[in-house]
Amino acid sequence: MGEVDAKMADEDFPRQDGWARPLATTWTHPRRTFRDTLVWRPTHLVLPLAAAWGVDRLLALQITRGAADYMAIPTMLIMVAVIGPLIGIALVWLFGWIWAWSGRLLGGEASPPAVRAAIAWGQAPALFLLALAAIQFAAIGPELLHKSRPGLMGDDGLKAFYYATLFCRNFLSGAIVVRIIIFLAQAHRFSTWRAIGAILLGLAPGFAVLVGFLFLLRAS
Repeated sequence: MGEVDAKMADEDFPRQDGWARPLATTWTHPRRTFRDTLVWRPTHLVLPLAAAWGVDRLLALQITRGAADYMAIPTMLIMVAVIGPLIGIALVWLFGWIWAWSGRLLGGEASPPAVRAAIAWGQAPALFLLALAAIQFAAIGPELLHKSRPGLMGDDGLKAFYYATLFCRNFLSGAIVVRIIIFLAQAHRFSTWRAIGAILLGLAPGFAVLVGFLFLLRAS
C-alpha cells in the first residue's frame, strides 16, 4: 500500500472476494468494495474512471450548449474524446491533493492517492451516463447536439423519452456526489459530515478567488 494509507493495516480489513471485481460489486456493496479496493489495490481503474467522468462532463456540456450549431459533429466528438479524459484525470489529481489537505485539517488521515481513489470510484456512475448518452443519440440522432430541437419538441413520445433520460442523468449525477462523500469519509476514516466539511473547505479558496475576480471586474 505504501503511501496510500499506512495506518490501514491489512488485518483491519480482511480481504473479500469482491475486491477483484469492483466494477460489479460497487453497485451492490459500494462501501465494502471501496474499502477492499483501497486496501488491496488502491490505484485500480482510477485513471479510466476519471477519464470516463471527464468525457461525460464535456459531452454533457456540448449537448447543453448545442455545440453542433457551430461545430461539425465529428470534430466535436474527437474533441470530447481527446480533451475529456485529460480534464477528468487532471481534476481528480487536483482535488485528490486538495481534499486530502482539507480532510487532514478536520482530523482525517487519507493521503492524496487514497482521496483520488475515493473521487474516481465515486464517479463510477459516469459509465452509465456515457451509455445513456449513446442511447439518447441513437434514439434522437444528431438533433440531440443542436440547441434547437424542433423534431424532438414536435414528437410527444420522443420528448417524453428525452425527459425520462434527462431525469436518469440527473439521478446518476446526484449519485456521483453522494458516492464521493461516502468514499471520502471512508478514506479519511471520519464521518460523512466531516467529509462534506472537507469538500466545502477545499472548495472555499477557489470560490473566494472567483468572487474576488468578479468583484474586480464589476469595479473596473
